[in-house]
Amino acid sequence: MTMTDRLGNITNNSSPGASSAVLDRPNRQTRRRSRGKVQRGLRAETTLDRVKGCGHYAIGNMVSVRVGEHGADYGRLMTCGSVWACPVCSARILYERTREVAQAIEAWEARQGSMGLVTLTVRHKRSDSLKEVWALVAKAWSRVTSGKRWATVKADLGLAGWLKTTEVTHGANGWHVHLHLLVFLDDSVSEDRFAAATGSLIQRWTDAVASLGGSALNGVQDAKLLVNPTLETAAYLTKNVYMPDDLALEVTRGDLKESAGRTPFGILQDAWESNERGQRNAADWALWREYEQASFRKRQQTWSQGFRASLGLDDARTDEEIAADEEGDPELGEEVTTVCWLPIETWRIIRASDHLYEGLLDAAAIGDAIPFLDAHGLEWLPPEEGYRFYAGRVA
Repeated sequence: MTMTDRLGNITNNSSPGASSAVLDRPNRQTRRRSRGKVQRGLRAETTLDRVKGCGHYAIGNMVSVRVGEHGADYGRLMTCGSVWACPVCSARILYERTREVAQAIEAWEARQGSMGLVTLTVRHKRSDSLKEVWALVAKAWSRVTSGKRWATVKADLGLAGWLKTTEVTHGANGWHVHLHLLVFLDDSVSEDRFAAATGSLIQRWTDAVASLGGSALNGVQDAKLLVNPTLETAAYLTKNVYMPDDLALEVTRGDLKESAGRTPFGILQDAWESNERGQRNAADWALWREYEQASFRKRQQTWSQGFRASLGLDDARTDEEIAADEEGDPELGEEVTTVCWLPIETWRIIRASDHLYEGLLDAAAIGDAIPFLDAHGLEWLPPEEGYRFYAGRVA
């Protein structure tokens, strides 16, 4: 079985902030529902309009009730496409990004190339704002990858391309931003050569940070040559924090790891739970709002120019396109059926009540959506009639 085949059985696997998530299929519905609850609770707190409307406003005049192998969900709803700030959209986006990384690894292994993982970070203190730390990291990387010295580093390393992923956590010393670089090397690289070349890369990083008025210690940067980037490698890559099922998850699952404190989704989970207890934690909500503002419109992943195409990968879809693609929703399974449609008036009643919102999904999952709606006096339309009505109105 190839790495992509194995990842085909993985869906994004945690409620927001869960640090000990598992990948077993029976919990998919639970995880999806947990994300949905947090998303609904976030509406009253978020500073981002698109996140506020995500999963709440209908596209057009009808909402679908969909059932798949792993439960039920609502369709034809607005999506925000935020990989950073939406617990629901990020799940769909990171699933596809994980598959992309797995495909890239497979393609590079087929060419007998080597791979390594480099982690770069900066020193920070509690008084530093996330915006400041993030800007320092971004500017330092820009300096690292420019000029003649960068060409020398690439040649010494045999660097054919790279994938850069940004990770953010918050701990005792404040906001922590660091980069994971999955580096693809032209040929079989020895440990000594890799160590020497990445040593030059790390020195270039610390110099760039210093030139911008910051500080980065050589000893806390990390570089590992991935001799066999498979399941066995994941234990090291996750640094005993989270144990994904493959290397691709290490590079993509910025929402899961808690290596330097709480992840942003961990902060969101804690903040939401404080509201549920009736003891709103203003400090956690302030951290969350700082984070969603600082991350707004930033890219979580970046490939080196032209490298994706050289691997034969399809053109990458935007985060927004992935989140809006109901046909590609891995959470429900491959076979998804629309069991009924809800007129907008019915949807407004349902979304205003957790009892109705959750109850209809529970009923739909066991084939009782229609009896549930009838018992509550809620209007609905059968799949064929509802689809014609929906399509006609939006046209």
